[in-house]
Amino acid sequence: MKKFLLSLALTVFAVSAVHVSAAPAVVVKEFDCGGFVPNPNTENGLPPLAGIFTTQTQGVAVVGKVGKVSCYFDHDVDLPNAAAATDFICSVPSPVNPDVILIADSQVMLATPGGKATLQCKFGPAKGKPQPPQP
Repeated sequence: MKKFLLSLALTVFAVSAVHVSAAPAVVVKEFDCGGFVPNPNTENGLPPLAGIFTTQTQGVAVVGKVGKVSCYFDHDVDLPNAAAATDFICSVPSPVNPDVILIADSQVMLATPGGKATLQCKFGPAKGKPQPPQP
């Protein structure tokens, strides 16, 4: 089954670093995030019913380790039941190095009949240009 490509091309508006043990954590919020309303009539929610957009977001990444980005949406699609999609690719530029693209290890897009939707993308170590070892 082909994966649906959802490149979130997120633009980070607010980034702050907090030091946790040896690796700093980067908190990102209020960035542009694109999502979609999954199709409730298909097994994996694809193809989507409608594209949606938000800046209601939050995310935390431990540099070189793991991270999670969540986006929260309002939608006006008439859904009879909640709909979810998981067979797509979620990628974002690294908040600490824009030359590195983070590809999600797991992702889910969920929309409810009440007009709310959530996108969650969990990331492992950064993929892309090798990073220098941390001192």
